Order: sequence, then structure tokens, then C-alpha cells
Amino acid sequence: MGLKLLLRGGGVYHKNTTPGQLGNNIGEKLLVGESCSLSVLWLISWGDSTLESAKENGGIQKVGVIDRKSKSVFYRLYYEECIIVWGE
Repeated sequence: MGLKLLLRGGGVYHKNTTPGQLGNNIGEKLLVGESCSLSVLWLISWGDSTLESAKENGGIQKVGVIDRKSKSVFYRLYYEECIIVWGE
């Protein structure tokens, strides 16, 4: 089973971005905000990867698009999760 997981991919290093659009809420003034959280060794984590934090970081009142990106190294010994928001 362990070899099967190793050959499947993503165990040693994995990076992914998942886009998602909520509608046509993007006006002429495009702003971007991002918020991230990190964890190390499955024991220590920090950060704030919430939608509200990303909106605040970008000064966004009206959300148009939300993206999610993640990065994992060696079976999540290091893991990063981010929310990216576009809007006005």
C-alpha cells in the first residue's frame, strides 16, 4: 500500500491551484487579496487562510473570484494553504 501511494504522486511534492468564479462581480477597479496558513511536521501551524482575511488584506468589499492554492512537501511535513480573492 505504501508503494502505491508513493507512485501515485504528490507524496514528495505537490502544488495545486483551484480557480472558482462566483459571478460577474468584478468591476473596473480590480483588487487582489491573499491569506495563507502554514503547518510544519503536523505539529505547528500558523496563519489565517480565511475568506474574510483575504478580503481585508486586499481591501475588497465585493468578491468576484475566489481561488485556492496549496503546496505540500513530503507527505505534508510542510503544508501551505492560501485563499486568493479578486474583486472591488
